[in-house]
Amino acid sequence: MTQESKSETGPNRFWQGPFLPLALMIVTVLVWTGFEAVQLRTQRNVLNDAKANQQPLIEQAQRIRSQLDSIAGQTAKLAEKGNPNASLIVEELRKNGITINPSAQPSGDARKN
Repeated sequence: MTQESKSETGPNRFWQGPFLPLALMIVTVLVWTGFEAVQLRTQRNVLNDAKANQQPLIEQAQRIRSQLDSIAGQTAKLAEKGNPNASLIVEELRKNGITINPSAQPSGDARKN
């Protein structure tokens, strides 16, 4: 037996074939997939926390909007009755592209505050 035939049949043959590169590639893909899964879960938690922190602000903005709609509707009703100051306000709002629906019912939040 020559030196070459011993190396092909010995323990070195295992590391010289395609097994090692394929094994490293598979391990790399698995580690990368696990890392990405952890990153995505972390980002999801951060986004959920941000959404939860914004919820009170959204509710407050909706209350303020309903109060503003109520005031604007009452101003439009006064303008219909002939109040010159209310008419001026309604006209300026129209010039700025804001329309008022005087028949809109104010929500319960607007009446509370």
